[in-house]
Amino acid sequence: MIAFGVIALTVGPFVAMRPRGVEQGLAGTLHLIEGVVETIVLLAAMGFASMALNRRFGLYTISTVVVMVAFGAWSAMEIPQVEAGLATSWVGAKERIYWYAYQLWFIGLALALLRERPS
Repeated sequence: MIAFGVIALTVGPFVAMRPRGVEQGLAGTLHLIEGVVETIVLLAAMGFASMALNRRFGLYTISTVVVMVAFGAWSAMEIPQVEAGLATSWVGAKERIYWYAYQLWFIGLALALLRERPS
């Protein structure tokens, strides 16, 4: 979780995508690499947390990962249209569902940890 925050706060601001219709070039490539690395770190954290907590939280984690993968892949399919400056109906909504799914998972993790009794 710490690695996820460090990447987001140190690397994230410097690898922003370029405006729509502009070839992404190195900035776009670095943005994708940062996104993939962050997603791998996040999925690892989600896996560890789901194994450490109860079965119910594990099922919630699996459903969150399914939503993330589905909406992340669905929005990624429109990358060529974004680069070309073409219309991409609902791509923003698809991306928001991806992002908000894991942010809601953070809230779920916090609540699950608050419910755990100290050993």
